[in-house]
Amino acid sequence: MNRSDGKASTEIVKTGYQWLHPPSSLIQGRVSYIVRMLGFTEVAKSAGANVLREAYLAIKYSIEQSSTPQKPVKVELSINVSEIQISDVKTKKLLHVHQLRKISYCADDKEVGFYFL
Repeated sequence: MNRSDGKASTEIVKTGYQWLHPPSSLIQGRVSYIVRMLGFTEVAKSAGANVLREAYLAIKYSIEQSSTPQKPVKVELSINVSEIQISDVKTKKLLHVHQLRKISYCADDKEVGFYFL
């Protein structure tokens, strides 16, 4: 959680869920996952599952129509309390940085994967 002064709060919110990582991992560092990124696209509005589904279908269509279809790229998805970074696993090149405060919606689709706007 962010406070109005911009500093991260260490307050733990009771949700009934067992968190995978302790809060200190995100507050003092970052948590990283190796994932396969299908692609990315810009969207007209930033809310709702329908927008995510349309974005996924646009990426999938683009891949299918390509003369040289690409496999999903293996990337490192790193998360902390202020941002998400996406880096290429092989080259370590930083591909994307997204401020958490600008992410308005995310979803986990069992068939496809994880999305965020």
